[in-house]
Amino acid sequence: MLIYDASEMAQCDIERSIKSLRESYPQIQFALKLEDWLKQVEGIKQAADDLKQLNCDYYFISIDQSETLTLLQELHSSFHHCKTPIDYFDTLSHILDISSGQWIHQHITKLQFINAHNPTEVHLSEMITYVSQLLARGISVSFDLKGSSRSAVALLNHHGIQKPITHIYQFLKPFVNTTVHFHSNYLIGLQGETIHLLLFNTLNQRRLSSNVQRFKLINPYHSASLRFTQTLNRDHGFIDDALPEQLQHTLIDDEILKHMRLSNTPKSELVSCDFNREEDQIVELYKDEIKYIRIFPPR
Repeated sequence: MLIYDASEMAQCDIERSIKSLRESYPQIQFALKLEDWLKQVEGIKQAADDLKQLNCDYYFISIDQSETLTLLQELHSSFHHCKTPIDYFDTLSHILDISSGQWIHQHITKLQFINAHNPTEVHLSEMITYVSQLLARGISVSFDLKGSSRSAVALLNHHGIQKPITHIYQFLKPFVNTTVHFHSNYLIGLQGETIHLLLFNTLNQRRLSSNVQRFKLINPYHSASLRFTQTLNRDHGFIDDALPEQLQHTLIDDEILKHMRLSNTPKSELVSCDFNREEDQIVELYKDEIKYIRIFPPR
């Protein structure tokens, strides 16, 4: 994929480049960073006409950045009625005639996921709910490799250790290219006879610090099954809790970092369950916790 940035190239040069390369290399996909392109148009109609002519495969936009939202509101009054990033994507798709599957949300920030009472604490449940909503619409997501700012959601910390978002995507991977049922508290998918579940706190319940959600699993099979569970919480897989931000730029011994990397994983359990017993049916989910569950058919 070739990504064009209108802050680095003139619009006419981008148009000529894409046209020339598309004729010579039809297999290449083309993408455009949209914000700086929109800054150069005279109105939303011109933007729609230009983008239709450009016909890129994908469009990058930082939809949760205040500067981007201000730009969109100046271009069209419909954006004044948008309350969430999802609303902005839906309105953009309608006005610019771009399908939701062509959008890529770049540079997601922590700002919409932070705890109002503790700005350093990011709500995991809100992050996975938002990413799930994007993926349900076919919208892709891009992240900084390492945070370019303190508010950026990054894949790695400054020592190259995985951040929680990488574990979330690991949990979401089994749901790609399969039929998925979306619920406010879970995703459920089926691959062959294997059941995939992703459990998380709904947004209103996660605000209660003592809240514990209980899920009852009903086994479609009539005999014991293997259940594989991975749990992501502040004890398992949260590197920022194990290695606080004030140590991110500190020189740390390689041997210590090796152990930090090895310990930075969700908790994994494999058990044989008899779903006729109530204790095997109940799964408890605590505050700011995510569980991925895979139930295998009997053998």
